[in-house]
Amino acid sequence: MPISPELQLERRKKILAKTREMITAGGIERLNVRELAKHCGVSVPTLYNQFNNKDNLVFAAADEIFRWHFERIGSDNSKKGLDRIINVNSDSVKISLKNAELTKLIAAAVPKQNNSLVVAQSLYQEGLAEMQEAGELADWVDVKFIAQRLYRRVRSVTIDWSRGHIPSDKLLDFRSCEIYLILLGISTDKTRDRIEGLLKKVLKKIQ
Repeated sequence: MPISPELQLERRKKILAKTREMITAGGIERLNVRELAKHCGVSVPTLYNQFNNKDNLVFAAADEIFRWHFERIGSDNSKKGLDRIINVNSDSVKISLKNAELTKLIAAAVPKQNNSLVVAQSLYQEGLAEMQEAGELADWVDVKFIAQRLYRRVRSVTIDWSRGHIPSDKLLDFRSCEIYLILLGISTDKTRDRIEGLLKKVLKKIQ
């Protein structure tokens, strides 16, 4: 007998939550689909029917938690403009380091579109739009294009970290450096001076 869409959604959330729990405890390679199905009270065919394969299951578990965190960050309206961008970057790094193995999985799937990527990019765009509205960006700036560029750069840094090229305690500094370098070239007056000061501080820390 078919179950309702509401129950399907609840079951999916339960499966993804348990997947993340098991990955945190034992790693992706040790994730056992049969054990997962048993814990969630479903059959193995049911798991495969919903996610097709183990890779899709793990990716969905990673994508969901990052999307949830990014939406939570986006709901915080206490910071605007440049401060919003700085806050998004800082919180993103905290989330990434806390969920290191899932972060590396998302980073490895560079060409793959995912919901968390869309939400994260929109957060940078919101901050840029607020800067533009406040007159802190040059007139010619295309906010959507710059948001895409910002996100690609911080994502690229995260990929380098996931491959062991950047130490975890420097991830925030390297990502911040990329953001400030881009914003320095498009910002105006006092905002540009502030960004220049922030960039100098970050460069001293990573040199």
